[in-house]
Amino acid sequence: MAMAEHEDEIEGDYNATVKGLQDLLTFDPVFSTMSLGIPTDGRFKYPAEKRRSESTVNAMRKAERALDKFWTEMQRDLEKSGAMTPRLRNTFIRSVERTPEWVEPIKCITPSIADASLNNFVAPFGGLSTEHETNDVSIDQSKSKVKTRGIARATLTDVLEVPRPDITEPVEQQPLFKLDQRALKVFNSLFFNPLASSRPGEIPWTEFLRAMHIIGFSAEKLQGSAWRFTPSHVDAKCSIQIHQPHPGSKLPLVTARRIGRRLSKAYGWQGHIFIPS
Repeated sequence: MAMAEHEDEIEGDYNATVKGLQDLLTFDPVFSTMSLGIPTDGRFKYPAEKRRSESTVNAMRKAERALDKFWTEMQRDLEKSGAMTPRLRNTFIRSVERTPEWVEPIKCITPSIADASLNNFVAPFGGLSTEHETNDVSIDQSKSKVKTRGIARATLTDVLEVPRPDITEPVEQQPLFKLDQRALKVFNSLFFNPLASSRPGEIPWTEFLRAMHIIGFSAEKLQGSAWRFTPSHVDAKCSIQIHQPHPGSKLPLVTARRIGRRLSKAYGWQGHIFIPS
């Protein structure tokens, strides 16, 4: 009933909002940019569900480069057309995860054949590090420390040209969750781990409910397939709604990773904070 009294004010506010978005509403990207986003010839083939190997890692890196190129060109078109809004700009400077180059697993060397070449090993996996790591790597022989965080970030973000905020500081403040193997398996599937060589599988919904309960969330079934997860004794202030898979009873890997990204956005979680008990 009160809308009738404020009709002129509401209409004026609406017109002012639409006027500010006029450039975005009429935005028409150039054809060359649009063609970069067409998934032809396996351009965005992303075999994340397969076991890590040189071929699967290269395919994933190729898809990531194609995606970065598309969004870089789209950002440039938006800027030229004056259609870049503050909210869109915040989206473009988000932090993204990228797959590091393939590194052959290091085979164990028995003490009987160990020699001076062992001094060349700086860290497991050939010294590979990711943006999730927060500690320096030490060399036992010289007791000196080698910074690897900056090297990893330069490698993972060499394609996208837009600036990204440094998110390492909030990650260091996250508490650790010590979990049993069942719950740990769930969160290893939810969160991206560039060093994982095993093939993540589907997650039974009952296992997901159990894992969320273990880390301190109560689950309440709402209408339809929606569930509300409310933190009870963890350092989180807001609840989150997640839909139960149907008609099946398992979360596919793509859906699980999407849920992981939502949990990361809501609570700042990363995969490295879930450790075995």
